[in-house]
Amino acid sequence: MNRPAVQENDYIEFLLAAHRAFDCVSAAATQPDSLQSVAHDAYTRLLTRRPLDPEALWNEAQLVVGDAPQKGGLLILDDTTLDKPYAQKMDLVSRHWSGKHKRVVMGINLLSLVWTNTGTGSQEEAPWIVPCDFRVYDQNADKNGVHHSKNDHFCAMLQKAKERGFAPEYVAFDSWYSGLDNLKKLRALGFWFLTRLKSNRLVNPDKSGLVEVSSLVAPTQGLVVHLKGFGFVRLFQHTGANGQVEQWATNDLDMTAQKWRQLAKACWRIESYHRALKQCCGVERAQVRSATGQKNHLLLCLRAFLRLEVHRLQSGISWYQAKANLLLDAIKVARTQPAFALRPTA
Repeated sequence: MNRPAVQENDYIEFLLAAHRAFDCVSAAATQPDSLQSVAHDAYTRLLTRRPLDPEALWNEAQLVVGDAPQKGGLLILDDTTLDKPYAQKMDLVSRHWSGKHKRVVMGINLLSLVWTNTGTGSQEEAPWIVPCDFRVYDQNADKNGVHHSKNDHFCAMLQKAKERGFAPEYVAFDSWYSGLDNLKKLRALGFWFLTRLKSNRLVNPDKSGLVEVSSLVAPTQGLVVHLKGFGFVRLFQHTGANGQVEQWATNDLDMTAQKWRQLAKACWRIESYHRALKQCCGVERAQVRSATGQKNHLLLCLRAFLRLEVHRLQSGISWYQAKANLLLDAIKVARTQPAFALRPTA
């Protein structure tokens, strides 16, 4: 078999350099002169011919974090909807809730497992945001008999993290994943968790009977309650800017209010990660229809983000400024070698 004309790193480097168009035609058109010129079909084949090895993400992430995940840190699991409003014939696209649009939209649902340190985020202890694993929730596949719900993916990623030797200080996730089966899975794996609870979850605060968690008023230091079907948890409450009270729970009954606030703040890092994937890596913009092509694009986007994150940690330059600098450098070159100078035509 002939060696592929383009490699995975060629596509990753294209994703990091591109700003508007993230399609295979643009990838081929911007092929450096120092490399063999290729047709866009070469990049199309890279994405669609066969599934790429998802272990490559963890192999590269491990080079960045070393054994740090085996000594603590915070694992955060969350999903995001990749907008595909006009994708009529694209695999993996179905209807999902979008936090961006505040409604159900057509898109691809991407679940990510991210490791971060639990530091304060100060200059002396910069926060790391390292994607370690991902899954794609495919509603259509579920209908065809391949039953992998979002909760199945949740448990599978945490099981894989345990097999890889992860020993996080805590695992954090939102209320969507706070069902009893998931909480029991975390307990079986030996992980402390921090999650938000739905307002109608039943707890027993004082052995007098079950009440909805939203009916309680927890003191600043938290309140130990019995969560129906699970066991004892420590409950913290936070009132948002909109006046809505969030219910946070952990199976670490000794957690302090200061620790909870620190972890709750760190949980927002995965939202920054999702935003950077979309704005800096073109994760929503793959123009391929097949499930294999979309999954390969997602994998290479996550690996591209990992390179942006390493650059941020080493240089102190944000993901967005690093991308903008590429465009600024191109503009400087264009201005020193004007392509549209006004010259006589006769």
